Amino acid sequence: FFCVFDGHGRAGHEVAAICSDRLPAHLAAVSGGPLSAPQKAIEAAFRKTDSDIYQALGGRVEYAGSTGVAVVMDPVKRVLHVGNVGDSRAVLGTHSTKDASGWQAVALTSDLKPDLPAEQERIELSGGVVMALQGDNGEDVGPMRVWDSAARDRPGLAGSRSLGDGGG
Repeated sequence: FFCVFDGHGRAGHEVAAICSDRLPAHLAAVSGGPLSAPQKAIEAAFRKTDSDIYQALGGRVEYAGSTGVAVVMDPVKRVLHVGNVGDSRAVLGTHSTKDASGWQAVALTSDLKPDLPAEQERIELSGGVVMALQGDNGEDVGPMRVWDSAARDRPGLAGSRSLGDGGG
């Protein structure tokens, strides 16, 4: 099992620490082991970890969260099962004769960004708004972000999913 968490916000380091402690514990607690139903186990572990963050931080979770990626390896079947939240990604290096270096990078995940059509639809159906940050001159700058209103007066998240990041 491998995982990486990238905290953000004032308590992001605490959120990432909770993730690195709790997600592996939730996977280990799966009846029959996480390889009995790996994708279901990974998704459930992410959801339970998100609940752990809210229980541990309470109101301090507002604008504090983490992206994350988890990989469960089945050494017998030689298969990797992967799940991610936000823009944390897993990349596998494979030996290749196609590249001069002898190695080729293979993406195992796709970043979950707000401007992906399915993500934008999900966000907007939940009452969120997808817009870029507005610069001092009134022009949009940077990546598209998730906002709680079109006023953009509170921080916007550049990833469309995260652990934590409760609105207040």
